[in-house]
Amino acid sequence: MLRLLSGLVCAALGLISCAGVSLSQDKDKAKGEARACKVSGVITKVSADSDHFIVKGADNKLRHVCCSRECKITSGTKKLTCKDLKRGMKVAVIGHEACHCETVTEGVVGKACKVSGQVTQVSADKHHFTVKDADGRPHHVCCGKGCKIRSGDKTITCKDVKVGLKVSLSGHEACHCESVRVVPATAKDRKEK
Repeated sequence: MLRLLSGLVCAALGLISCAGVSLSQDKDKAKGEARACKVSGVITKVSADSDHFIVKGADNKLRHVCCSRECKITSGTKKLTCKDLKRGMKVAVIGHEACHCETVTEGVVGKACKVSGQVTQVSADKHHFTVKDADGRPHHVCCGKGCKIRSGDKTITCKDVKVGLKVSLSGHEACHCESVRVVPATAKDRKEK
């Protein structure tokens, strides 16, 4: 009985040490990927170019969402684009954290963020790019109106960004969407309007 008990204890200790290795590997993996974000609520504002929108959650907090061609948007079985999103729509967004760069300071949603490092990826429309910082962590950047980016002693725009450039910029936190699901309005939602 004692042998069986000590065997179980050793097995349990072995599992704990294995779990410890697994957890540390997950932490290392997190350094190489942008953190996930989820946003649910009602769209309160859509930018004129439909590249950004603001969502008010059930907690009354506002979240900035960057929208791009890569984002999969659906309403039931119907596929939509960023241009189809309108104020008042109820949405569920899944994406990854980003820094939204723009010169507008009034009515900004989200905490301030700064990004500095080397550009590793640029979207075809030059509206989004990824920067790897000195620690090797990637930071996704969404370009907004008038985004000013420092590269050496020059100030450049999003259209000038190229892979390999060293850049620094500031903005505010956002969620860059990977998918948006438009949630059908309920009877309660229709009464509240």
